[in-house]
Amino acid sequence: MATNNANQKIVNSWSFLAYAHSVGAKKCKIATCKDKAGEQFKSVALIDSADNISFVGFSQNLGVLSPEELAERQYELRVVELESGNKYLCEPGESAWQDVALDL
Repeated sequence: MATNNANQKIVNSWSFLAYAHSVGAKKCKIATCKDKAGEQFKSVALIDSADNISFVGFSQNLGVLSPEELAERQYELRVVELESGNKYLCEPGESAWQDVALDL
């Protein structure tokens, strides 16, 4: 997908399962979508009982996962929402989450 999300801030974050639950997902599929320029890309489609679909893109760092890989990693993956409102599936890691020393 030809979008530049590098300068956008994360405004929300969930575990993958918490996000799926929040949108009422009953099914999950890997979908082929097209962007405004007509380029194809893969996305996670979370489908509720009324067949409403919530799409979550794959982050560039994560790459596209197969249905089997997504099922295997469902407990560790995160969904982040950017300022644009777009949501992406990513994995937390040392570079993704950094500790901050606060005087709490």
